[in-house]
Amino acid sequence: MKAYRVDAIGVLRYEVVDGVGVLVTSCRDYDEYSQLPQVVRYEGEVLGKTGWNSDRGIAYYQTKCRVAYGR
Repeated sequence: MKAYRVDAIGVLRYEVVDGVGVLVTSCRDYDEYSQLPQVVRYEGEVLGKTGWNSDRGIAYYQTKCRVAYGR
């Protein structure tokens, strides 16, 4: 059986707060946080990585981030 890389992260929850989409994913430590993608697409929305809560072990993405695309 051949293994395939999947560029995806697990979503703990997604909610809209004051018009801003917020996606929460698990993140055990800073090394894991630094390896998360800078930008994700979730249900058609583009979200940028905005922070990490080390006490709760979660990272955040938000739709309010400005994103630039390269070629």
